Amino acid sequence: MTVGVPRDIRAYAMTREQARDATLAYCKTWLEEYRDNPRLPYRQTFLRAIGGDLNALRLILTDKNYHTGDNEAWQDAQWPLLNAVGDERFAACLNRLSREDRKEYSGAVVRPYVPESQLEAYARQHFPRVWAIYQREHKKT
Repeated sequence: MTVGVPRDIRAYAMTREQARDATLAYCKTWLEEYRDNPRLPYRQTFLRAIGGDLNALRLILTDKNYHTGDNEAWQDAQWPLLNAVGDERFAACLNRLSREDRKEYSGAVVRPYVPESQLEAYARQHFPRVWAIYQREHKKT
């Protein structure tokens, strides 16, 4: 057993407001306050994406300037971003991406570290469109 890792998907459930707050905390801590990052409109772009702007969400997903250099924080940021944006808009954005990017960023739906059966049930219920894209893009051939 890994210490400190929740074993239940309910530990990852969040309201849209909580998801928004977590997403903006990532933005502030890892993008706005990090001196080596270029000065970009991070907060405005995240707020537009949370508000449903697919172009802003696409920019966040595909422009590495909106990711952290350590990868772990960016990986962890994708779950609240998915929750803040919502299934319909996130899936619509994924469908506009290249296959390679769609495969990578549909993985946001599987970021929580919980038993696979819990994750699948939760994703099917709360993020059915993103889950379907993830399944399609990650099917084993």
